[in-house]
Amino acid sequence: MRWIQKGEEPPPSLRDFLQMQIPIRVNLDYNRGFPGKAALRAELVAEQYGLCGYTGVPVDDRLVSRTPPVEKKIRYTAHTEHLKPQSLCREELLRKGLVPGEDVGEDMAHTNMIAAILVSGAEEEHFGAVARKNNNVPVWPTDPSCETRFSFDQDGNITGLDQAAKDTVGILKLDHRTLVGWRRAAIETFLSPDVIKTRNDVEELIRLIDQPVGGRLAEFCFVIKSVALAML
Repeated sequence: MRWIQKGEEPPPSLRDFLQMQIPIRVNLDYNRGFPGKAALRAELVAEQYGLCGYTGVPVDDRLVSRTPPVEKKIRYTAHTEHLKPQSLCREELLRKGLVPGEDVGEDMAHTNMIAAILVSGAEEEHFGAVARKNNNVPVWPTDPSCETRFSFDQDGNITGLDQAAKDTVGILKLDHRTLVGWRRAAIETFLSPDVIKTRNDVEELIRLIDQPVGGRLAEFCFVIKSVALAML
């Protein structure tokens, strides 16, 4: 995971909606009342420089290149993911004696939302948000420590470095063969012996790989950086 640093203010689509609706206490429910889902999703994608918050896969227009043949019945789309499930947000409101839709819950908190890849179709290809279902994810990408809690090898394999990280790998299926293959391909591209020939080359890659260019980060940039650091 790459740390997603949330701003103090919600994205414009959510901020403007809340400013309008909170005084009248109407439609304060993400699923049932919020009309700006597409705009918010685009804002979250931009906030994350085009990468899925769970996997590091592109969720901007680059995602189109990963669409498999129609006969495989698999589809990848960008998705607004609630880190704390919406059902739990609703339950917490009710426990406090508040009314969903009239009172603001964490289902409307931008700090509880990320952009993520959503896999549709063949269940054996599910990973990330769809594999999580309604389970708690122990390590969130909004946790500043998240980047240090996983390691990667040159073949694209992932290892959780503590129990919470191991559980996160299992829940999100971050060790899915498709993800492993995508990570391996990215590592081979960025750490190719034809490109990386000296220690200085490795150090320069580490310095630049997690710097956005044109508002985008390289796919799996945190994976590549982890492997490059291990090479030093």
